[in-house]
Amino acid sequence: MVDFDLFELAGLPFDPPEKAAKKVSAAVDKKKKELNGYLGTVTEQSERDDINAKLSFLETTSAAIFSNDKKLTSAYERLAEAKTKQEIKNLNAIAFVLKQSGIRVITNGTISNHSKKTKLSKEHVREVFVASGFTISEINPLMAFPEFPTHADKIYSDIERLQKTKDQDPKRSGRTLVKDLYDFAAYLVDKPENAAEYRSKPTPELAALLDGFAKEFATRNDPLGKLYASLVTSGKSYVFNSEDNRQKYEAYLKYKTPALTKLFSSMKEISKSHLLDAGFAEECIKQISNVFDDYDVALAIYNKEAGLKDEPYTPDKAVFRVKCHHCQNLVEFADLTEAQKANKCSYCGKPLYKQCNKCRKNVLASLDRCPECGFVFATSAVMFAKHFAAAEQALRKSDFESARDFLFHAQSADPGEKSRTDELAARIMAEEKKYEKPINDLRKLIADKKFERASGLIADMIGKFPGLNVSAYETQINAALSQSRATFANAKKLSPSRQADECLAILRDCVDFKPAINYLQDTPPEICKGFAIIIDGSVWHANISWSRSSEQGISYRLVRKKGEKTPANEKDGEVLIDDVKETSYQDKSILPGQFYSYAVFATRSGVFSSAAGKTIVLLADVTDVHAEQTDATVRLTWNKPKNCTGVAIRRTHNGKETVLTNNAQVSFEDKDVQFGTTYSYRIFANYANMPASDGIEFSFTPALKIDSFTISAERLKENIYRVSWSIDRRGTDLRVLVDENTARGLKSDDGSCDLELPADGFHTIAVLAYSGGNWLRSDNSLQINTYSPCFIDKAASSFHEDSIGGLQEIACRIELRLKIGGFISPEVVGFYYAVRTGASQNRWPTIGEIGKADDIHRIGLATYQKNGEILHTEATREESSYYVSLFTVYNMGGKEIISPPKPCRFDRPLKAHLFWKVSKSFFGGLTLSIEVSGNQSMARIPELALCACGDSQHLLSYSDPKAARLLTVPESTLKPPQRAYQNSYDLKTDKQLKNAKLFLFEVAPVDGENFTLRWATGFEGKV
Repeated sequence: MVDFDLFELAGLPFDPPEKAAKKVSAAVDKKKKELNGYLGTVTEQSERDDINAKLSFLETTSAAIFSNDKKLTSAYERLAEAKTKQEIKNLNAIAFVLKQSGIRVITNGTISNHSKKTKLSKEHVREVFVASGFTISEINPLMAFPEFPTHADKIYSDIERLQKTKDQDPKRSGRTLVKDLYDFAAYLVDKPENAAEYRSKPTPELAALLDGFAKEFATRNDPLGKLYASLVTSGKSYVFNSEDNRQKYEAYLKYKTPALTKLFSSMKEISKSHLLDAGFAEECIKQISNVFDDYDVALAIYNKEAGLKDEPYTPDKAVFRVKCHHCQNLVEFADLTEAQKANKCSYCGKPLYKQCNKCRKNVLASLDRCPECGFVFATSAVMFAKHFAAAEQALRKSDFESARDFLFHAQSADPGEKSRTDELAARIMAEEKKYEKPINDLRKLIADKKFERASGLIADMIGKFPGLNVSAYETQINAALSQSRATFANAKKLSPSRQADECLAILRDCVDFKPAINYLQDTPPEICKGFAIIIDGSVWHANISWSRSSEQGISYRLVRKKGEKTPANEKDGEVLIDDVKETSYQDKSILPGQFYSYAVFATRSGVFSSAAGKTIVLLADVTDVHAEQTDATVRLTWNKPKNCTGVAIRRTHNGKETVLTNNAQVSFEDKDVQFGTTYSYRIFANYANMPASDGIEFSFTPALKIDSFTISAERLKENIYRVSWSIDRRGTDLRVLVDENTARGLKSDDGSCDLELPADGFHTIAVLAYSGGNWLRSDNSLQINTYSPCFIDKAASSFHEDSIGGLQEIACRIELRLKIGGFISPEVVGFYYAVRTGASQNRWPTIGEIGKADDIHRIGLATYQKNGEILHTEATREESSYYVSLFTVYNMGGKEIISPPKPCRFDRPLKAHLFWKVSKSFFGGLTLSIEVSGNQSMARIPELALCACGDSQHLLSYSDPKAARLLTVPESTLKPPQRAYQNSYDLKTDKQLKNAKLFLFEVAPVDGENFTLRWATGFEGKV
């Protein structure tokens, strides 16, 4: 029996081993099920023997490692221990070989990789390498990510906005040359061509320069001024406020170089497995190191941009790389100390480091400024040489974009070298022109996501142009194709429908990926489900619908053909709709008496599903059915649908059905009817060799003839009127007309109906009765006015009465000044008004009294508008209230219409004079005498208070602190009411009144009463 490895076979961990018996048992059972599945598909005997041997091994081993109660035995632990020892032994052999090759330092990444390969714990792997004499370099793959200044992203976006803005600045030019804050500083002083000079300026000088423009831009509110202000503030506050922040900003500028931006964008399209692959990762890190000159920084940037924060890539080999300033190659060392000690490029032999003249620290030869103290190394000539050399190096690598960028910086550093820069620019242009067409073709294919064709083209380009640098394009193409292949391989485990969905997803990112295209060409979509057709016979429409497919990228084609045989394929019939996402369609072109067959097809990438079909026939009914009575005959008419061969009519009466005709065309007369009897008719449309339609059913009752009738109306409220008619016969159909339009349809049995008429109008009401097959109009019609009539504005009107005097009965004269309220419509031509009293026989007149009653007066609208009021005067005596009625007169087509009256009541206020005096009586003591006279009868005399004060004083009320109350005269009720009143009251007081002044006051005045208190003749307030 072959001895297999339980842990490899079942995929179980062994260092340390899985402790849960259930999980171990589940892993073993899963492997058994998998092997049995393979056994059913394998035909080679040797393969079948191998599978059976593995199954036998698992059965035997299971019996050994599980007890009867399904718990793990010590045999399981011994197996795990033996497996661990074996793997440690193998790892020791690997460590020996590595040591013999000269490797002495490994990284924690090496530990992780060997742990994954051997399934040993990291602790055991570490112990093996330490015991073998290796030094382990602990690399943190995320720690060295560079720091950037606050607002770095905002500064970058503001620079982009500045380049794109269309606002003109007459003071400055060269805005498109601004790519960073150094360029911006040169731009502000209108020297954009000298941007390199500003890169060498001290940090405080740059901060002061930006600060000098801050006040100018702070006062500007235009978009360009605000953008300037934002950049100036960010630059002086977050970048040039310290040497440290300036270094961070320059690191950020490296981070945003076009080469790295393209690389980062490509990395986001690549699968995680490829990103963790050492070969791929190291190539990307190398490209990042070309910009940042520091492997640890490049490693941290790679992991962040690759999205590997949770599971970062860690290199196996501890390495320190330095980029040579002269030949641009990366030179490898064990660490920084070794690099600075050697200080020599292994490619060109030139120094890698230089010593700062100020702080004496070793710094990279490529730096223009010391990162420790800020000392500036570069002069214009040095900077020109640096950028010019970099441009030539980029040209040698066929990196034309970088070459032009470096050349621009060289031109900015030393404009005096124009001949050299022009010569190099011509070389770049000439060299690029050689590759213009293939590069453009390649870019077009990549932009169109045609990566299969791009892969073929790039292979041809490498063969034809060996010196052309297409590595960036190649990386992007390979990443896209690799991702597509991986996705397609994983999709093979899915159902055909899900696999097709994955192929569509692949083609969205790689439109010419042939395996996906071939699969979709060979795999039709699923047949449409839920196919249904509902016929709308009223409008001759077929409403067709189906369920939306759960598959991706599906559209639909609907095909129709005449006859009972459904379309066999997507070309068999008339295409109604094609390549649509909708799942319904309304066919408005079907005709009655004709079979139509429909089929819907799902389509994906030009491949159609099987048909889902149905057949229908429209058996349309007749339309516009009318029944009219002429004497004792009922005439039926209708419109016949197309293809209808004739019409059948059945009549039902008292439960008995009679076939009147089977082949009428467009009308029929039923002469066998009786008045007042209801008949039910059903009309069917017949079709050749087909069933009849469902039929239209209705009822009709022939009516007796009515000779004449009248109508009347009464107003219920607002604009609601009840219309009644004088028809005794029951069951008669009526139509109530308002302004010749039908407002209601009802039966005569109702006796009346309530109508709400539109406001502000004159309306004619009439009623039609169905009499002997014709509509008979009422003998009379009603004219109803719903305009809101004008009214007396009581608040604006005034009531005035002449003053009275003495006790003698005199005539009183009242004056009413009436103001009209409410909207006066253009149809108003005048008013009628009446003023009556309670003594009148009818306080409120009616419209019928106009022209008959003498006290109803008319005033024209023009007269009223001229005077602004209606003035009414008259003499009166005992009236307590006046009743005013206002009628509004309208002119409608030369005819005057008068509205119902609007009433208004004016109460006449009581005006009374009260004369009083205090005098000595015959028997000694004092007497208060009162005489009262009013303009109308008085029902009461109010409560009065007699008060005294000093001769030199004056009282304003009985509650005055100076007042001494002498007497209170109680309120008196007069029955019956009287126009005049007299009375005397004895005054008994112990107060000294010789030098006193007397006053009489009304204690509680009442609205509507005005008692004027006066001294009687000859009395002046003193006794």
